[in-house]
Amino acid sequence: MTGVQYARPTSTSEAIEALRSDDAARMIAGGTDLMVQMRLGHRRPSLVVDTAGLTELHQLDCGPASVIGAATTLRTMLGEPGLVKQYTALAQSANLLGGRQIQAVATFGGNVCNASPAAETATPLLAYDAEVEIAGPDGVRVVALRDFFTGPGETALARGELLVAFRLPASAGIRRSAYRRLQLRRSVDIAVVSASACVDIVDERIAHARVAIGAVNAVPTIVDEAAAALEGVSMAAADADVRRDAIAVAAAACRSASRPIDDVRASSRYRSAMVEVIVARVLGDVLGVG
Repeated sequence: MTGVQYARPTSTSEAIEALRSDDAARMIAGGTDLMVQMRLGHRRPSLVVDTAGLTELHQLDCGPASVIGAATTLRTMLGEPGLVKQYTALAQSANLLGGRQIQAVATFGGNVCNASPAAETATPLLAYDAEVEIAGPDGVRVVALRDFFTGPGETALARGELLVAFRLPASAGIRRSAYRRLQLRRSVDIAVVSASACVDIVDERIAHARVAIGAVNAVPTIVDEAAAALEGVSMAAADADVRRDAIAVAAAACRSASRPIDDVRASSRYRSAMVEVIVARVLGDVLGVG
């Protein structure tokens, strides 16, 4: 890691200029991904741009529509009861990412911009219909998170651009959400399969649903067919069997939408089977059926 330049801008405009000046520049927040990648030789930035002095990236606004700055740490979010209550799936994923020491420095922006297909916080944010605010040489633009991931380790960020914040829209009714993952063992902190689901309930029916799957495609993926199977379903206690049937259809849709690979953690065949199981479990959590 010799010969790496370091910059600590005090404004987004300074950060943009630094990133624009060097095609091999990388942003760093907590460094829990980038520093490991640099040690292993997977990333070789010539310039590292520190987010610590960028106030906009540290904003945290809990409201009907919330804003989470890209440099917000997982532990900071977990220390906000309002956010934890409103965004259950996101809190569950953050709580599973590493130990308390990692959570104290790891950021939401870093986890998402690393663009791993198994990124822990990606599927919950997708399930909340999150948008990302991006600042760059041409000003600010807003992109749906589902369009932000372009491939393993690749995002829609252009040269000179940085992720500023996540925008989470307000719920259309009563919101319920959950996150689950399958891992080989606790010491291996990478999901073999992950899934998040979120529903907005109006008049005891699911008005809007989102189901997202991770580690089974090149990018974390929203499955629209799964959502379609859930929307309109009754949440009344007497209709538990109807919900179970809808869950089965949604879980099968997620299996059909997955194109997993073989790697050292699991075979594609195993992942394909287990994504259906994990989605069924996470939807059972959300819809209150076993």
